[in-house]
Amino acid sequence: MATLRAGAQYVPLDPRWPLDRLVSLIEQLRIRHIGCDGSALEVAQAVQLRSERSIEVVCAEPRATMVGSADNVIDLFEQLALEEDPLVANSFVVRGGEDSSMTDMDDYHRTVWGLLELLTNDRELRLIDLGCGPGTLAARVANLASSVVCVDPSYECVRRTRDHFADQGIAAVGEVTSILEIVPELLRDRTVALLASVAQFLPDLETFVETVGLAKGMTVGDGPRHIVLADLFPPEMASGSLLGVPRALVSSLGSLIPEVQSVAVHEQTTRHPLLRQRYNAVPQMGPATSEPRLLVHPRVAGNAPEPWGAQ
Repeated sequence: MATLRAGAQYVPLDPRWPLDRLVSLIEQLRIRHIGCDGSALEVAQAVQLRSERSIEVVCAEPRATMVGSADNVIDLFEQLALEEDPLVANSFVVRGGEDSSMTDMDDYHRTVWGLLELLTNDRELRLIDLGCGPGTLAARVANLASSVVCVDPSYECVRRTRDHFADQGIAAVGEVTSILEIVPELLRDRTVALLASVAQFLPDLETFVETVGLAKGMTVGDGPRHIVLADLFPPEMASGSLLGVPRALVSSLGSLIPEVQSVAVHEQTTRHPLLRQRYNAVPQMGPATSEPRLLVHPRVAGNAPEPWGAQ
């Protein structure tokens, strides 16, 4: 009624429709504003990003109020990193539900292993794990790479990752450090950036696209470069506190991020029924055309740990 009283036109759209259909209607009807609630925010933002028109999304329940600030998310993971139970420390109970087991987490790790193994053919893999958490996954895949740089905004996760590598005697690690302590030298030769179980904790799709763009900028090389996006939630599966990413948006990252040449989308193969509904994606870039960029987090540094190497 407010739209009609303002003299504008109102067009009802169903967020369950295919994304391409929604974008086509937006273009044909020359829609400039999309109104939605929190449950349809991911779809509305996906349409906004895909459309060639300048569109404003007005959400009655901004995701920032549902997820909280970035500092709150970091504080959550700092608390989880202190847990002895590896399922809790890796937030796997949250991801898979209370019936998740170590077998389910092992299946997930093997899935990520398989995605990275595909990128090792005839070339050296130099990995940067962005959002490494307590380091359980990084330790699992470390021997696939000649060098691994592990980064996390949580200092507790950084400390636990260091301990994890030391306990397992892993020596193929370049650095384990917080985002605030990244120095350009760490990024000079990274060929693959890993974002595993990270996207669902971002506030919105615009931030997701920006994060993928930043990850792209943290890799270099004369040959192909890749980003591994593991454990992505489709919108229909995401709850009010977790971000869903439409497959159609991920497939079109090449039109949103310079240098992205192609995107391979992989379905989950794990046995857990909830985890199997999620998916993975691997954007590929061509040779780097610029120097690697630092991913800067606005959080003010506290008692930052010293950079640590296990060469």
